[in-house]
Amino acid sequence: MLLCGMSALGSGCSPGNAAEPRAAPAVAAADAPEDAQRMSCPVGRGDCDLDPANGCETDLTDADNCRFCGHACKGEGVASAGCFDGACRIIACAPGRCDQDGQSETGCESDSCG
Repeated sequence: MLLCGMSALGSGCSPGNAAEPRAAPAVAAADAPEDAQRMSCPVGRGDCDLDPANGCETDLTDADNCRFCGHACKGEGVASAGCFDGACRIIACAPGRCDQDGQSETGCESDSCG
């Protein structure tokens, strides 16, 4: 199973290519101790709170946890965004903002929408 976990780099994905996940036994919260027992979860689910009592409680296909725990789909000037096939996509920009570069990572970065 391939999932990104949280790390000091933020995403836990390969540095320089955040779209490519690294193999991980499960997804953990950013402040989890390094020696925490991690649960193996099915694709699309994550054990974000590291509580074995509730298992793989987190849906990793929603806008708050897109592909890995805590990766929220939002950006500057974004009114709404969603998680599609493990990647954040802008659905709508806030009034007066636009996505000129076509990159979800930068959000609706421009106020020059002419």
